[in-house]
Amino acid sequence: YSAFKTGQLDLIDKPPAAEIPGLLKDGTAKSYPYLGTYFYDINVSPEAQSVNSQAAKVLSDARVRKALNLAIDRTSIVEKISKGGEKPATSFVPLGTSDSNGNEFTNKEYLPKTADVSQAKKLLAEAGYPDGKGFPQLEILYNTMQNHQNIAQAVQDMWKKNLGINITLRNVERKVHLTDLQKHNFLLGRDGWIADYNDAMTFLDMFTTGNGNNNTGYSNTKYDQLIAQAKAEPDKAKRAVLLHSAEDQLMTDLPIIPIYYYTEVVCMNKKLKNVHISNLGFFIFRDASLQK
Repeated sequence: YSAFKTGQLDLIDKPPAAEIPGLLKDGTAKSYPYLGTYFYDINVSPEAQSVNSQAAKVLSDARVRKALNLAIDRTSIVEKISKGGEKPATSFVPLGTSDSNGNEFTNKEYLPKTADVSQAKKLLAEAGYPDGKGFPQLEILYNTMQNHQNIAQAVQDMWKKNLGINITLRNVERKVHLTDLQKHNFLLGRDGWIADYNDAMTFLDMFTTGNGNNNTGYSNTKYDQLIAQAKAEPDKAKRAVLLHSAEDQLMTDLPIIPIYYYTEVVCMNKKLKNVHISNLGFFIFRDASLQK
């Protein structure tokens, strides 16, 4: 960012989070669509028992997982913390993703943009923890970055205020973070997924049983069947229906906590023209020119 300000660089992405609102306001930066979702994994794997057996039992209850989701004010997070033009994630597949049939895939809001505290409290009470009484302490694992810390602290505060439950935070460097996620050595873990290609499948097939990117350990036979059928279905309209059914199942079981849909914040020299920025995160300089 310092090099950009002094003119040594003509383009950078991901400027410091604290600078983003001002950069967007004065036009130095722009926020571009980016097909990705920032979320938390909920460890529902058998390995969760060895991390914390009491917490694992609690997190195995779908009512608890939904209560945790409903108690988060996603709008507050994107407006007060990330501040990069992100959109609250009310589904897992982000806005702008294709259904391969000429339409946008995401057309349903499974979660509210702001917290639904009354419903969250009701679900938690039904699960046996009215006002958080008797609820075990959970832990959020996240990798070192100020934005991740700020979001984790906000979620921690929301769950304490809205549900009466206590959360600790564990900050580790990225390599340790990835290892712990892959080995299911966590209870709640910061995660994110950027599309490999513009289609809902790149977001949904990762949650099939045994998938290497399925850090939650989620396993549902019906879900696996829907994804397999969608991969084998040549009719695009029927394929889209199968993928919608798969996301319906995923967002019913909720082994994840979607937070927001990513954006790509880019600072660019005003003399740099015709740079193409794709929603997959690619910067294409084929037609670019730098004016004198």
